[in-house]
Amino acid sequence: MYQPIRDATAWSKASFASAAAFTGNLNALQIDDLAQCCMAVEQAGKSLQATSLADFPLTTWQVLLEQTRGDLKDGRGFALIRGLPVAAWGKLRTRLAVWGLGLHLGSHVSQTVDGQYICDVMDTTRGEASPRQFRTNRELSLHTDPVSDMIGLACLSPAKQGGISVLASAATIYNTMCERAPDLLDELFRGFHVHRFGEGRPEDGEATHYRVPMLSLIDGKLDCRYVRSTIVAGHKSLQRPLTQQQVAALDLFDEIASDPDNHVSFALGEGDIVLVNNLCVLHARTGFEEHDDPARHRHLLRLWLKGRPGFRPVPREMNYFNDGECGIPVRPGQAASYDITQLSRADGLGRASLAAERSQELR
Repeated sequence: MYQPIRDATAWSKASFASAAAFTGNLNALQIDDLAQCCMAVEQAGKSLQATSLADFPLTTWQVLLEQTRGDLKDGRGFALIRGLPVAAWGKLRTRLAVWGLGLHLGSHVSQTVDGQYICDVMDTTRGEASPRQFRTNRELSLHTDPVSDMIGLACLSPAKQGGISVLASAATIYNTMCERAPDLLDELFRGFHVHRFGEGRPEDGEATHYRVPMLSLIDGKLDCRYVRSTIVAGHKSLQRPLTQQQVAALDLFDEIASDPDNHVSFALGEGDIVLVNNLCVLHARTGFEEHDDPARHRHLLRLWLKGRPGFRPVPREMNYFNDGECGIPVRPGQAASYDITQLSRADGLGRASLAAERSQELR
């Protein structure tokens, strides 16, 4: 029934001799070009959301941008760009620059119910009792973000130790399951009930009453939408416990994804930005240790982007926050709500780990 996928999205660690195989390094002309665009926006007093492509013509970037768009849409599904001068520009201008780059790839969409279109990825556990999972220093297992076609992660400041970025091909995981346990793929295509963690529309309920497919094949393209914690919480909320078969399917998926031979890992340094097709590439990070100086704490910027028309066919059910559209609907006064400690102990989460990634990263 299931046939292997043989396109460019099916890659493994052996596909890349080094990180240079998927990295573009900025030159002085490109840096100056982007700086000039940012200065013009700053002088005009425009907010991020008031800007458009016209504010970032980036004439010296056209070859790199075309290559990046191709990598994301029809290629391996990710690209790494290095060389944003964070120290010289400061965090505010770098934020504007990253926003402008995103406009060349798609449309920015809201990442939170209170309307954040660019998110700061930092450890906030000292100031928040139950922050969203990406705002801790914990390991994040391989997953896709909930409702975007693409993501971007730009590094303003790396951790003292750890925080290694990890990417895995959904097609490679699928292909391996085709060989090892094709019957378990049925569960992933059938899908699961997914929790919205308090950021959905009230009329839709806290968890989806329909099944959200974790995998979908449309026109030969494999889509993946996977956050295991939302699946576990969704089934718990609806009092529909995961079956042994469902847990076995999720466990095998995680096992294959976490195999160092099946993913790539690399350190994001200051001024690096990784761009990812969120429908065919999973991402993760290892736990990390902070610098003693709070000014040097790990700080990334995250983008969620909707692809341009024709980017990739996606079942509407996979965008389960916003009636089939990308992004989280903005609802003033509403807030995310879940207990991160209780969630980390929930049954069915699995225990696949990325603890050994330091010795596996590509350079």
